[in-house]
Amino acid sequence: MLLAVLNKMTEELIDVLNERGDKTGITMPREIIHKDGLWHASVQIWVYSPKRREVLLQKRSLEKESYPGRFDISAAGHVDAGESVENAALREFHEELGIPIKFSDLEPIFIWRDSVEVKKGFLENEFQYVYLLEMDDLPTNIQKSELESVEFISFDKFMREIENPETAKIYVPHFYYPKLVAVLKTKMSIHRRKNSF
Repeated sequence: MLLAVLNKMTEELIDVLNERGDKTGITMPREIIHKDGLWHASVQIWVYSPKRREVLLQKRSLEKESYPGRFDISAAGHVDAGESVENAALREFHEELGIPIKFSDLEPIFIWRDSVEVKKGFLENEFQYVYLLEMDDLPTNIQKSELESVEFISFDKFMREIENPETAKIYVPHFYYPKLVAVLKTKMSIHRRKNSF
C-alpha cells in the first residue's frame, strides 16, 4: 500500500519556485506542491477564432482533482521538473487537444501570479504563463482522461457568463479573466476592422 502511494507521488515531479518565480533547485511531487502550497509554474493556452468571434473551452473531466466538470482554458498544465515553459506549452497542447503546434504559433500575453486555496489541503501558488492561439478548427482527438469535451462558444456569451455570479459557477475561476477579456476584445476588434473593407 505504501509503495503504491509513493509510486503515485513520483509520477509527476515539478520544480519548486520562489516567490519571484525563480527556480530554487528543488523538485517535489505534484501532490506535495499542492498540499504545501509551494510556488510552481503552469502554461495556459486560450484558443480563439476572431473570424467567428469565438473561444475554445474544454470541459474538465469529472475525475479531475480540482473543478471537475467545469469549463476551462483550451489547454493547460504544469511545467514539469527540468522542462522549459516553451516545451511545456507545446506538450500540453498536443497531449490535451491532439494537435502538434510550434511555439511561434503562440502569442504570449502575460504571466499571472496566482495564489488561491482551491479546497482544504489544496493550495495553488502558481506562476501562470498565459498564451493565445488563433485557430478555427475544432479539435477531434482530445485526451479523454483529462477532458470531457471541447467546444467553441461565442466570445460575447463567454464574457456574459463569467461576469454573472450564477453562470460563472460552470467555469473554473481565474482572477485574470478581466485582463484576458480585454486582450481578446482588442484582437476581435482588430480582425473586424481589417475585414470590414
